[in-house]
Amino acid sequence: MINKHLTGVLLLLFVVLIPLIVLPEEREMTLEEAINISLKENPSMQKAESYIRQAEEGKNEVRGGLLPRIDVGVNYTRQGNIPVLDLTPYGVDFVQNVSSPDNYKYYVSLTQLLFNYQMLTDYEMAKLNILNMDYQYDITKQSVVYNVSKSYYNVLTGNSLAELTKETVTQYELHLNNSQKLYKQGSVPKYDVLRVDVDLAKAMENDITARNNVELSKASFNNSLGINLSSPVNIKECLKYEPWKIEYKKSLDYALANRPEIKQMDTLLSIAEKKISYAKAEGYPNLTLSSSYYGQNSTLIQQANGWNLVVGASLPIFHGGAINARIKKAEEGLEQSKQDEALLLQAVELEVKQSYLNLNAAAEKIEVNSKNVKQAEESMRMADLRYKGGVATIQEVLDTQTSLTRAKSDYIKALHDYEMAKTDLKKAMGMLVEIGKQETGGKVIFTFNLKEISHRTKISYIKNM
Repeated sequence: MINKHLTGVLLLLFVVLIPLIVLPEEREMTLEEAINISLKENPSMQKAESYIRQAEEGKNEVRGGLLPRIDVGVNYTRQGNIPVLDLTPYGVDFVQNVSSPDNYKYYVSLTQLLFNYQMLTDYEMAKLNILNMDYQYDITKQSVVYNVSKSYYNVLTGNSLAELTKETVTQYELHLNNSQKLYKQGSVPKYDVLRVDVDLAKAMENDITARNNVELSKASFNNSLGINLSSPVNIKECLKYEPWKIEYKKSLDYALANRPEIKQMDTLLSIAEKKISYAKAEGYPNLTLSSSYYGQNSTLIQQANGWNLVVGASLPIFHGGAINARIKKAEEGLEQSKQDEALLLQAVELEVKQSYLNLNAAAEKIEVNSKNVKQAEESMRMADLRYKGGVATIQEVLDTQTSLTRAKSDYIKALHDYEMAKTDLKKAMGMLVEIGKQETGGKVIFTFNLKEISHRTKISYIKNM
C-alpha cells in the first residue's frame, strides 16, 4: 500500500515538474554556421592553434638567449676549526684568525652575448617556424572546412534519397491498390497482386536502409563539427543545382598563388637555407661580456666587496670535420626541400585538373539525368494508364517504376557529385582557407561566405548541455 502511495506521489511530481524542465534551445543552422562551429569546436583546430602558440614561445625562448642575463645570489657558510695565523715565534706580536666562523656572500652578475651568429640564425629560424605553423593552421582549417562540407552534402543527399525511397513505397502501395481493385473486378490474375506485394516489401526494405544511412551521415556530420554525435540534426531542404563557371587557367593560377601548402613549402625552403647558415655559424667566433659585483664579510684573506669585468672570445679551430659534415647535411636537406616543392607543384596542378574535369563531367551528368527523370516520369504515367486499360502487364508497370526510381536516384547522386566536385575544386584552389577570417579587436571571428554557393539549407541544431 505504501509503495502504491509513493508511486502516485512520484508520478504527480513528474507531471508537475515536466513544464519546469529547461530543454536545450533549438536553433536553425546553415552550412555557414556549421563551418563556424567546426572552426571553434573541432579538436584539430584547437591543436593547430596550440602549435602556433608553441612556436611563438619557441621564438621567445631563443630571443631570451640574446638578451642580457642578470643573476643575484647569496650564501652563508658556518666554518669550524678556524686556522690561526700566529707570528709570535718570529718576534712579531700578531695572532689572528685567518677566516671567520660565520661567512656570507652576496652578488649581482650580468652576462651579455656580444656576438653569436649561430644564435642569431636560430632566432630567424624560430620566427620562420611561426609562419610555418600559421600555414599549417590554414592547411588544417582547409581540411576541416572540406570535411564539414562533404559531410553536410552527404546528409543532404541521404535525406533526399530517403525521401525518394519513401515516395517509392507510396507508389508501390498505389500499384498494389490498383492491382487489387482490378483483381476483384476479374481484369488481372492474382499473380499481379503478389508480384506488386513482393516489390513493395523490397521498397520498404530500401526505405529502412535509406533512413539508417541518414542517421549515419548525421553522426558523421556532427563528428566533423566536433560536437556530440547524438546532437539532433534536421535538414529541411534538399540538394539544388547551383552551376559554377570558372576557367581552368584561372583556377590553376589561383591555386599556385593561394594554396597554403605552397606557401608553407616556401617557408620550409627558407628554413632549410637558414639551417645551412646555422651550420656554418658554428665556425664563427663568439664574443661574450660578463660583469659582477659582490659583497662579503671581511677577513684576513678576503676583502669586504669587489667587482670584475670579463670580455671573452672563442673561435673553433678543429672539431674533427664535424662542422663541415653538418654544413653538407644541411645543404642536402635544402636540395630535398626543393624536390619536395617540385613534387608539390605537380600534385597541386594534377589536383586542380582532376577537380576541374570532374566538375564539368558532373554538370553534364546532371543535364543527362534530368532528362532521364522527365522521360521516366512520362513512361510511368503511360504504363499506369495502359495497365488500367488492360493493354499492359504488371511487369511493364513495375519495370517502369524501377526505371523511374533509378533515374531519380541517379539525379540526386549527380547533384551530390556536382557539389562535391565544386568543393574539391575550391579545396584544390585553396579557396576554403579564405573562409571566415575577420579581425575584430585583436580577436579572429570566423564568418563563412561563399559567393558561389547560394544554398541556404537550414539545420535544426541542439547542442548538449
